[in-house]
Amino acid sequence: MKQLGWLARLPLPAEPMDAWLSKWGSIAGGLLVLMLTVAVLVSQVATKAQLWLGVGLALLAFLTLTWFGVLSHRVHLAWHCGLVPWRIRVGELLALGAGLGGMVAGFYGLAWLGLAPVDLLIGALLVFTLAMVVICLGLLGTLAKVAWNRQIPRHISADRFDPAADQGTG
Repeated sequence: MKQLGWLARLPLPAEPMDAWLSKWGSIAGGLLVLMLTVAVLVSQVATKAQLWLGVGLALLAFLTLTWFGVLSHRVHLAWHCGLVPWRIRVGELLALGAGLGGMVAGFYGLAWLGLAPVDLLIGALLVFTLAMVVICLGLLGTLAKVAWNRQIPRHISADRFDPAADQGTG
C-alpha cells in the first residue's frame, strides 16, 4: 500500500470532476481495450490476418474512445460555463440513443451468427467502434451548434478553466 501513497498526494485539476473523468476515463478504457484485445488475440488467432485485423480494430477502438473523451471533456466544460442548454443537446442525446441501440443490436446479431471466439471479438470491436463514432458525431454536433451561436469564448480550455470569466459575455 505504501507504493500507492504518491497517488493520494496528486493534486486534483481545477476543472470539474466530470470533465476530467470523462476524458481520462475514456483514454484509460481505450488503453485497457487495446491491451486486453492484443493479449487475447496473440493466444487465440489462427492466422496473421486475424491478428492484424484485430489489432487494427482495437487501435481504432482506442482512438475512438480517446476522441469521445476529448469531445465529452469539451462539452462538460462548456456546460459548466452555462453555454450548453439542454435544447442544444437534443442531437447529442439522440446520437447517444442511436449509438447504444446500434451497439445492442450489433452484439445481439453477432451472438446468433455462431462465429469462432476470435471472429466474435473482431466483430464486437467493429460494432463497438461504429457505435462510438455515432456517439462522437452527436457530441461534435453539440459543440458545432455552440460554436455556430458564437458562444464558446476562448477561455474554455483544459489549461485555463474559469467559469467566472464568462460572466457578462454571450
